[in-house]
Amino acid sequence: MQKIVLIALFFTCVAILPAQNNRFYVDPTAFGQNNGQSWYDAFTSLHDALALAVKGDEIWVAQGFYRPSNSTDRDAHFELLSGVRLLGGFAGTEMDETERNIEAHPSFLDGDIGTPGDTTDNSYNLLYLYHPDSTTLVDGFIFRYAFANKPGIAKGLPGVSGAALYMMAVDASAYPTIQNCVFLYNTSLSDGGAVYVNGFGTGSVAPFFNKTLRRLNMWYPALVSEVGETTAGRFKEAMILGMTGEAPGSSTWQSGALKYVRGRSYLGGLSANPLKVS
Repeated sequence: MQKIVLIALFFTCVAILPAQNNRFYVDPTAFGQNNGQSWYDAFTSLHDALALAVKGDEIWVAQGFYRPSNSTDRDAHFELLSGVRLLGGFAGTEMDETERNIEAHPSFLDGDIGTPGDTTDNSYNLLYLYHPDSTTLVDGFIFRYAFANKPGIAKGLPGVSGAALYMMAVDASAYPTIQNCVFLYNTSLSDGGAVYVNGFGTGSVAPFFNKTLRRLNMWYPALVSEVGETTAGRFKEAMILGMTGEAPGSSTWQSGALKYVRGRSYLGGLSANPLKVS
């Protein structure tokens, strides 16, 4: 009887132990088992790692080019779950995160699918975050060449907004950290050439941009945050550069660098000149 009780207690203790956080590796040049368990056996597709990672996990991404689609599917995009840490800039040999050199080993999220150099068939969006919490991290990537111009889509939705990075937080929240990232040559038909944070309704959004550069992201502001209850974008050593654009059907020009929006009332914007916010 005592043995049965001890066995029952053992399995009870095992059941309540916290799940171990996983690390997945991604390297487009890997030639191992393609299971993401090491650099040698790394996934060659970023999609495979994102499909497995859950809150508390992290993904290490080696240098290279990562495109949402290998065909002409412009709707394809990468999606990161809340609470996952996504880190780029690895050579593909590191054992510790501090060994990274993101400048020497750049990881690109690249929207230039279809015909190389033809922007009209590029990905509508690169990375989508849904209700990202404060433990969500995107670190060490270059976002480029997304073109959010999908026909028939309402303003502020994926496909026409937030070409590089779209955060969905309608009646929810968005508090991720975006750091050591560069946003280049992304274009949106609607708001947010680079980044769009959708916090309509009772949404509360305050993404933290740390050591992040946005430049030459076209049409509307490089960053747009639309919120219901709170507006609190946080910036540290973030260089914000943008280009102005003419609103469709309007003779007015919008700010190309940064704008916050509460509901549907514009609170104002910054000029297209370089601005450092600390």
